[in-house]
Amino acid sequence: MRYSVFSEQVDVSQVEAKCLEVGATDVKSASRIRQVFCELSAEQVAKLQGYGFKVKEIKSIKTIEVVTPEVGYGVVEAGLNITDVFGAFRSSFTPPLTGTGLTVAVLDSGIRSSHEAFKAGKIVHEEVFSDSDTPDDIFGHGTSVAYLIAGGIHGDINAGVATDAKLLNLKCLNDDGEGTDEMVVAAIDRVCELVENARTSGKSITDPMYPNVINLSLGTEDGGDEDNPVRVACRLAVDEYGLQVIAAAGNSGDKPTTVLLPACDPKVVAVGGLMSDVFAIWGYSSRGPAKDGAIKPDFVVWATSLHMADNASNTAYIVKSGTSFSAPILSGLIGLIWELGRRSFGSHWYVSWYDVEQVGEQVCVKPEGAPVHKDNTYGYGMPALNVMVKGAMQPTVVTTDIVTTMMPLMLLMMMVPMIRT
Repeated sequence: MRYSVFSEQVDVSQVEAKCLEVGATDVKSASRIRQVFCELSAEQVAKLQGYGFKVKEIKSIKTIEVVTPEVGYGVVEAGLNITDVFGAFRSSFTPPLTGTGLTVAVLDSGIRSSHEAFKAGKIVHEEVFSDSDTPDDIFGHGTSVAYLIAGGIHGDINAGVATDAKLLNLKCLNDDGEGTDEMVVAAIDRVCELVENARTSGKSITDPMYPNVINLSLGTEDGGDEDNPVRVACRLAVDEYGLQVIAAAGNSGDKPTTVLLPACDPKVVAVGGLMSDVFAIWGYSSRGPAKDGAIKPDFVVWATSLHMADNASNTAYIVKSGTSFSAPILSGLIGLIWELGRRSFGSHWYVSWYDVEQVGEQVCVKPEGAPVHKDNTYGYGMPALNVMVKGAMQPTVVTTDIVTTMMPLMLLMMMVPMIRT
């Protein structure tokens, strides 16, 4: 049976040496995440645990299942085109916001890089960590996720949130949309290596090969184990490599403790889903608390009837629903906020969703009657986007209301320097 072996006190090379010493086979290391993967017998597991190592059985993980339009809960066939929402927002500034400087690592089922939405060198790196033999999206999930983050170019009819952001296609799920803890951790380890390489070579944090965000529109049931290998990897990516780790909350609502792993971890930004036609939680959006008591999700954005690119052809588009597609909207949005802040405060200004969480009640909105404080349905709420929803339904009000929309974001920009001191 295959396991992850790690220790908080011992160097990964020493852990690997001990694994080999007890007779482990097919040994592989994720050095930056400090985990060793190997085949072990029950006796070998006991020996390694006797050394004080944590030994965790490798489990499966998969894309968070897409809920089709006919399921209900406010899902409609027409589809909310993200361009209708963010196009006016981006164009309200001169020059228009595009999310330039943001690089998002998409850990998913691959991306159809030949799709028209990913032209102009948008995908800067591709690598396979699953048992697939191609970085292409055969399953039909990662292409849609990537599109919502950064599809198209500014002015396209079909475009995602941050049109000039760059993407890393790290395929950690196979052509059936399934993978393992090991595959996901290996991909996270690679993102951390890219950060390390960028830092060592003196690259700016806005360089295309300097990853800023990891998007995880995947998950599995939360077993309450904080030492799950993926959770451990996510925490290290945040704490030691400065990455923002954003994950879909799951489509398992509306019962408590249904937020999936890794979104359940306190260091991971969990994104729940709203209905696209009504400012209210989607019935299938997973709810907290996490098994360890953490209040989850952290934020909510649209999840239903979203228009996005499809892997069927280079010009194919589709309407899908699920929190898998809420997470990438948040991944792209931070690029617009960050770009706006750099224009106001200089190139060294940086913001993350962890900063936003610290002022969440001031910069997020919820439906009337929802708890004012962070709660297990809406989290902090929707990041200052309710006016954009209104604008998508009534385009004539977008221009006049954009200042109202921006006020919480300007508050955030003024507060971030204080947060960091």
